[in-house]
Parts: sequence; structure tokens; C-alpha cells
Amino acid sequence: MTRTKTPSVEIILPVYIARGDRTVEWLNQAITSVFEQSYDNWHLTLVDDGSPFDIEPLLAKWTSDYPRLISYMMNEGENGASKARMLAARHSARDIVMFLDQDDRYHPEKVARQVEFMQQHPSVSAVHTNIEIIDERGDPVDGVADRENQMRSDIDYLALSKQDLASSLFARNSIRIISGAFKRSDFMMIGGYDCELNGGEDWELWVRFADSYRIGHLGANLLQRRVHNGNTSKTQITTRAAGMIKAMEKMIQHHGYLQPLETDKRAQLEAKLNKLTHAA
Repeated sequence: MTRTKTPSVEIILPVYIARGDRTVEWLNQAITSVFEQSYDNWHLTLVDDGSPFDIEPLLAKWTSDYPRLISYMMNEGENGASKARMLAARHSARDIVMFLDQDDRYHPEKVARQVEFMQQHPSVSAVHTNIEIIDERGDPVDGVADRENQMRSDIDYLALSKQDLASSLFARNSIRIISGAFKRSDFMMIGGYDCELNGGEDWELWVRFADSYRIGHLGANLLQRRVHNGNTSKTQITTRAAGMIKAMEKMIQHHGYLQPLETDKRAQLEAKLNKLTHAA
């Protein structure tokens, strides 16, 4: 009897630690959530994204304790999470790539359910999930993620054409990159992240991916996203808003069928940028 090959999974976790914060505590929780996965064919790559002091001993401790399961890489200088993710993705040889942030946590069934979904739907090259919001202590915050989870669930991903799905995600994208699982070969085939779109790189990636490949969705909260004052969405507001406009302009240029949606989307993004700029 022929045995079905179990897909191998690369989980990529960028690390940036500054003195005096709680990041080490949260990082340990993030890594522990990987070890708690019911699926066992995974490897975790930690990428130091130019932390302001030497964290190599911390990362080396994890890798020395679990040399077959965890490795680490150094991303010279503070280049941002997307560049750190791409560094690790380029060096991986595994079938599926997933991402995790240092302050977030996986549900124990996340990897297993996403791999199962991709095996059941061979035409699908990526699948993402709903999320749960947690606070600084790690306690769930009821209701906060309901709106964006509903936005994701309202889309019939497998029924739409590639262009229709790309258009839908362009108009109203709420997919969290850390909830996603990608066939690594397809992720790399389209070039992965555009690391010059700080703040808009996730949005642009999902639209570009939908233009080329099928995307699926699991309507279960399989990722816990921690909300705190140090989230980049709060500390880099104007930079990220400007990155969204840059991402929009790139998408319009490369996907002409999005042109009719430009006016409304540009007005929406520019109003948001103006509001944030005046508030800063």
C-alpha cells in the first residue's frame, strides 16, 4: 500500500527585541504554541530582525535545545518583518510556509487543519483562517475580531474566479498574513513579499496571489493576535498608511482590471492618511 507523503511545514518567526519590554515573554509563548501543534512535521526558523542588542544567545538557546526543530538566522540591520520573512522563505526547502509574529500564538490545530484543507483541495495554493484577539496578558477579548472575521467569511473563495477574488480583496481585504499557509513553490514563484511596501505589503501580496492561484478559507479562529501599544499598526501609523497608497498604485499598474475600483479606494486611503497625519 502506498503511503501518502506528509507535507513538511516551515514556520517563520521574525524577532525584534528591545530592552525593557515584554517581548521575550511573548516570544516564548509564540514558540511554545508551535510546539503544542498536533501536526508534527514542522520546522521553525527564528529571524533576528536587527534587534538593538545581541539576542543571539537567546535564539541559540532555543536552537541548541531543539536542533532538529528550530534554527535561527540573522537579518543584518532593522529591515522589517517582511524582509526577515523573505530571508527565511528563500532558504527553506519545505512544502508549505507559514508565518507567526513574536507576540501572537497559534491554536494547537492550526497547522494540521490548514495542511488538511490543502490536501483536500489540491488546486488551492494558500489557505487562511479567522483570528481571535488577545490582550497583553494573553486573555481573549470577546467581539473585537468579529467584524474582520465576518468580512473574511462573506467571501466565497473557491467559487470566485481569480480576477473576481483579486478584485474583492483589493476592495476590502482583511486577511492576516500570519493566519495564512502557502505552498512554498507558488509563494516564491510570484516573488513573495514586495518589501518596499511598508504597511501595504500584506494587502498587495494577497491580491497578487489571488490573481495567480486559488485561495481557501477556514472559518475557525486558529490564530491569536495580541493587541498592545507596541503593535507596528499603532507605532508606524502614517508610514504604513502611505505604504497602503503605494501598494494600491502598484496593484492598479499591474492588474488593469482593478482600474474601475481605483477612485473609491484612493479616496478612502487618502482620507485615512490625512486624518492620521493631522492626528500625529
